[in-house]
Amino acid sequence: MILGKDIQAVGDRRRYEIDYSKWLTHSDRVEGLVCTVDNGTSTIDTEVISSSGREVSFYVSGGTFQDQFNVIVEVTTRLNERRSDQIEIFIETNGGPTITSQNAGLMLSILGPTGPTGLQGADGQPATLGATGYTGPPGPTGVTGTTGPTGNTGPTGYTGPGSSQQGPTGYTGNTGPTGAASTVTGPTGSGPTGPTGAASTLAGPTGVTGNTGPTGNTGSTGAPSTLAGPTGPTGAAGSNGSNGAAGATGPTGPTGAAGSNGSNGAAGATGPTGSTGPTGTTGPTGNTGPTGAVSDILQNSKSAAYTTVLSDDGKHIFHPSADTTARTWTIDSNANVPYNIGAAITFVNQNGAGVITIAIASDTLRLAGAGTTGSRTLAANGIATALKVAATEWIISGTGLT
Repeated sequence: MILGKDIQAVGDRRRYEIDYSKWLTHSDRVEGLVCTVDNGTSTIDTEVISSSGREVSFYVSGGTFQDQFNVIVEVTTRLNERRSDQIEIFIETNGGPTITSQNAGLMLSILGPTGPTGLQGADGQPATLGATGYTGPPGPTGVTGTTGPTGNTGPTGYTGPGSSQQGPTGYTGNTGPTGAASTVTGPTGSGPTGPTGAASTLAGPTGVTGNTGPTGNTGSTGAPSTLAGPTGPTGAAGSNGSNGAAGATGPTGPTGAAGSNGSNGAAGATGPTGSTGPTGTTGPTGNTGPTGAVSDILQNSKSAAYTTVLSDDGKHIFHPSADTTARTWTIDSNANVPYNIGAAITFVNQNGAGVITIAIASDTLRLAGAGTTGSRTLAANGIATALKVAATEWIISGTGLT
């Protein structure tokens, strides 16, 4: 859309401003600005989006005599709206009139030097208050005060010196204030309603107690009792007769000779078994015995020459197939590593691995069966176990062992 036309003199640097307020929605704002020249040698600089995001400005300068070109202004907004506008510019030597856009949606300002500010219009006269409503029925609203006169328009600013363009019109003087409307409402005229009587809080007196009714007739005689009367007391016992007199005691006879001991009577029968006594309290639980040895034969993988250590007891030394180099593994002497008698070390040479020589440092290594001593060779897929049988003697046997 063509916003307007302008004529610049050679060497001018002029500022242009576009107001997008009427095009943008309330919540939108300009966030992107690109200005280009489609012909000639003029340049654009200082492209600015205002802090409100609703106006943009830029400067056009340079150009060659009789250049005619368009300044293309492209904007994008926060809500992704896009717009492209043009300003036609012709380069002359002495400048000329500006033709502005009649588009109601935008306002293009081509700014020469700013003219002086117009004088401020005089203040309007204070408004008079409306009359107070009369008392009685609901009073009518008071009359609105008259509006103060409009202030005079400030004079038009004069054309700025040195500019080929007319300066902008001076500011319009402020409009005088509107007279204040009456804010006093007449009082309501209705009479007051009489007060409601208070509710009584006193209880009425208790009524007089009624006379006692006449006594009822006597009931009939009850049936004879079926219960026997109590037994009379027992008569007293007769008195005992008197005892006869006791006879006199005779003299004591002589003591007879002691008789012989009779034979022992038969053993009496065994008495019944007594009942079982109560069970004694359970004693404390004994300590848990030590955990048995691990049954696994742990592995120590080696791909280099190696001398055994004390922790190898009960393990197997493993030569992996990835190491095809012949290696020597040595059982250390009792002087350096005092293994317990009964210590056992197993040697395993995996398929495809290099040959293993099993040597001993200074003690005796004896081949089981043959009884020969010295170092032994273990081929691939071979397995052999060395058992310590004396302080400085080991015996070895296995498969693939020579």
